[in-house]
Amino acid sequence: MTLKSGVIAGAVLIIILLLALFFIPAPEKSDPNENLVDFQEETQNTQIIVGYEKLENKKASENLEAIIDQYVADFRDAAEEFGPSPTGRPYVLIVEDEEVFETDETIGVLLFVYQDFAGAHGIPRLMGHNFYKDTGEEVSLGDALAISSWTLVAIAEGAEEHFTEKFGDAYFKEGIEAGEANYSSFLIKENEITFFFEPSRVAAYALGPQEYTISY
Repeated sequence: MTLKSGVIAGAVLIIILLLALFFIPAPEKSDPNENLVDFQEETQNTQIIVGYEKLENKKASENLEAIIDQYVADFRDAAEEFGPSPTGRPYVLIVEDEEVFETDETIGVLLFVYQDFAGAHGIPRLMGHNFYKDTGEEVSLGDALAISSWTLVAIAEGAEEHFTEKFGDAYFKEGIEAGEANYSSFLIKENEITFFFEPSRVAAYALGPQEYTISY
């Protein structure tokens, strides 16, 4: 092969490769974060950070999204009601998913919800939300009691024994009394239900959120 013919052959090969790149579509790449909801908003008076994975169960995922949207809406309403921050630092809301648990009938999500309205300290809470797999509807406290075959009174008695062993008399007994408000945050696991209590409900704020687990 002469030098001239070699140059021509090389040029033809390059043209063929360029045409192939142009006409053959590149393989589609799946976005590893396509199920991640990542939302941030900052105004002069507020800062909102939301991040969580969508659930595979579509109906449950839609209801989870509605719940988180309500957290954001309630925060905005409170910030508007309070007016400008007295300290100059913005009011803050953070909502992030911590864990996901599944049973045969339910799927539960533990959310970390932090709010700071420019007080001495913010309030971190662990909020459990559980959904039926077949309907996507949220599991109520009454439903959870039926699943576990426990009564709320029995749970409160067990919680009193648990926290007495943990703190002695240095805890707030009214925070574990048998009322729906005290046991509204829970996560259903396989043969277990864990209840979560925000700081200052059961023990001093400095001791952070508390939890109590029953077996069934």
